[in-house]
This record gives sequence, C-alpha cells and structure tokens, in this order.
Amino acid sequence: MLGKGDTSSKGNSVEISEGTISNSVYGGYADNDNNGSAEKNNVTISAGSKVSGSIYGGYANHNANENKVSFSNVAEVGENVFGGYSFKADSKNNEVTINGGSVVTANVAGGVTVKGSSEGNTVRIIKSSAEKATQVVREIA
Repeated sequence: MLGKGDTSSKGNSVEISEGTISNSVYGGYADNDNNGSAEKNNVTISAGSKVSGSIYGGYANHNANENKVSFSNVAEVGENVFGGYSFKADSKNNEVTINGGSVVTANVAGGVTVKGSSEGNTVRIIKSSAEKATQVVREIA
C-alpha cells in the first residue's frame, strides 16, 4: 500500500483504521534513480489495525524529509517503522509517534539514510511499547 511518485512523492496520506495489512505501507514512495524525493507524506494507523510489513512515512532514492508516521489505539506492527528513509541522500525532520497503547516490536527510527545526512528526526513513545526505538540511525551498511 503506497502513495507513489516516480520523480517525487509529496503530500500523500495513507490511513488505516481497523485493518490488517500483510505487506509494507508507504506514505510516499519515489524510486527515480536520478532525483526521487519523498517529502511531507503521512501514514496514520489506528483502531486496532495490524501491519505485518514495514512502514515508511516517506521512502526515496534521494531526500526523504518531513514525513510522519503515527500510531494510536492499539495498533500492532511487526517490522521496521521509519519516518523517512533515504537511500542516496538526506533524511531530515521526520517523525514517528507511537501513542495510546500501541505495540511495536519492530525497529523504529525517525529517519534513516544509507549514504547521506540524518538530522532533526524524532521518535515519540506515549503510553505505548516500542522495544527497539531509535531516534536517529545515521548509516546502515
């Protein structure tokens, strides 16, 4: 499930309420090799929903900035949760909020980049459980 743009993906929203998703969820997905960016995308998961795959507020080959993922009301997630994920450039000012009894047994990071800069990313955990939460992952090799 995704909001997709080949060159850029901006301002998309994905909302899941009382649903079960067996694949990954992307608020914005930009896979252009030259200049794909994902910015200001949102994923909201609530009301007892379960997601088996990973969740990305924004996923891009280049910049992934100002994306958000939020959980509330006993949402369950089994894989990775990233506010923003960039393969070749920056991941900045992304946010993950886990609230209201939600359970996340996955890796959680506000922003992740493989080759760029990661800064200003946030993870908030409010009355919930996230065993592997990390505010910033600078580099994954």
